[in-house]
Amino acid sequence: MALIERSQQILDPVKPGEQWFCYWKTSAALWETKLQEFPIDQTVYIPVNWGFHAEANGVWDFGSLHTERDLPRLIQILNESKRQYCWILPVSPAPFLPNSGVPITAARTLSLSHQGMHLSCFDQEGNLNKVFSFYENKVFQAYAHFVDEFSKLLAAMKARSKVWGAEFFYLENRSRLSFFEDTSVAFEQSFSRFLKKNFPEGIDFDDIASAERLKKEFSIDFKNLFQSCASDSLAPYWAGVMSLTVLGASPRDTIERSLKSGKSQGDFFKDLFQCYISHQWFSSCLLSKNEKKDLFLKCLKEHFSSDEIDHRYHYLVDQMDPGSIFRPYALVDVIDSNQPEVFEKS
Repeated sequence: MALIERSQQILDPVKPGEQWFCYWKTSAALWETKLQEFPIDQTVYIPVNWGFHAEANGVWDFGSLHTERDLPRLIQILNESKRQYCWILPVSPAPFLPNSGVPITAARTLSLSHQGMHLSCFDQEGNLNKVFSFYENKVFQAYAHFVDEFSKLLAAMKARSKVWGAEFFYLENRSRLSFFEDTSVAFEQSFSRFLKKNFPEGIDFDDIASAERLKKEFSIDFKNLFQSCASDSLAPYWAGVMSLTVLGASPRDTIERSLKSGKSQGDFFKDLFQCYISHQWFSSCLLSKNEKKDLFLKCLKEHFSSDEIDHRYHYLVDQMDPGSIFRPYALVDVIDSNQPEVFEKS
């Protein structure tokens, strides 16, 4: 019976796992009721659906027009219940959000993988979320304006909650790829403007590898632009940037999950173990009831429960270790072809 009750909590689209509360997925009238379902001693993590708050002409709505956007009321409910909570602000495309978080007015170019496939992901309810490129000029302009307004809101509410930036990744062939990585025309145009500005007389690449290295450097600089924008605007509340691997989010996963047979539990376990042994924290927010069941659900409950989640979010702050965000737990030493990686249980 306890496992069934826990299963219902994890599979609720508003509370998809890892102690997340997705406020935009339910009526604001139910926020207080939904939050009461979290144990009082657990920290509630609230992903920020920044595109959801966008109105026309650069206006951001925090409850004046639509009650489901009423973040001041949400903060009030959390404070009155004396709950600990923390915000998760995407600093990359977020596969669990419509348009990957990008406001409709700025969602122009679909992001492309290195294989030239449009990136898209099925969410827990079977909706297909398209991933839009962050390299469009309008995306950064909208993002910068939003984080500034969000910071003003937190200041006006005298909020004490922390804000974690989150870069989202997917697994492909045992490698972890950021949703920020993009080969779309928006990226190429942005890279071209970068070359014209920094190399006005032109540049000759010795080989393809040289061009790819420069593109990689440009991509990192562009990603840092979003992170710096968020950290500067939200400085009093900023806790740092975490890396989250989203299970079921790769292009191959999207194809497999669209089929009647779906992605097998064994393959999900492989992804989970890959995260486990690579010091990567993950999110199961995309997975449906049929995907998050039986042994997989039991594994999530027994080995990635609330204590471990809280530990990962607070590890950087408590230990002042800038390179070990979300260190996974294990009881074994795993030896690879290069050097041993030791995992500890604290």
